[in-house]
Amino acid sequence: MSAGDEITLKAAQLYWQDRGWYLGKIDGLWGPKSATAHGRHAHDLLLPETDEPTISTPPKISIKSDWPDDNQSDIVRRFGPPGPSRLVMLDLPYPMRIAWETTTTVNRLSCHSLVKDSLRAILEGILAHYGNIAAVRAARMDLYGGCYNYRKMRGGSSWSRHAWGIAIDIDPDRNGLRTPWPGEATMPLDVIEIFEAAGWKSGARAWSRDAMHFQATK
Repeated sequence: MSAGDEITLKAAQLYWQDRGWYLGKIDGLWGPKSATAHGRHAHDLLLPETDEPTISTPPKISIKSDWPDDNQSDIVRRFGPPGPSRLVMLDLPYPMRIAWETTTTVNRLSCHSLVKDSLRAILEGILAHYGNIAAVRAARMDLYGGCYNYRKMRGGSSWSRHAWGIAIDIDPDRNGLRTPWPGEATMPLDVIEIFEAAGWKSGARAWSRDAMHFQATK
């Protein structure tokens, strides 16, 4: 980054801070907080005028569970074997578009019975954070990439966390398996923090990639 770029980014950080979008240090360095603020700015420019308020910081999640460690033996002890036997339907707090077929929306999804209340609270938190469904859609947080999927991990022999219905993917096109976060991936830091407040593991935090992915493990 050149000196000119650093000065420009500092000015942007000051502007974002004044709007309540940026909570970091004014340092002219690009990181997850700058990326989140930049995303909020872009989304704000795209939104229609509305009298509904927006929330500038992630809301507290009232349902937080002590999820198991991220290994198959602990997951089986908590959730049972992978498969559909303990799936339930979750009514979504806002409609979601199928990521690979955006003209199709869903109002319910299948997930494990033990994560249903937690996942609903998380999605309600995302809706509260953005303030309205139009803002959620502008942020692409309504792009549903799947929850239950009875399959093994890509390129491995262990079961995917999706095989239990304890994981969800959001906006996979821009937050894919090999897309680095922060950087190319666009998953907002505030959304990651909403999931983490409920005890869910974020692919972005855990592996600095696969930012679409969240799972109910430590």
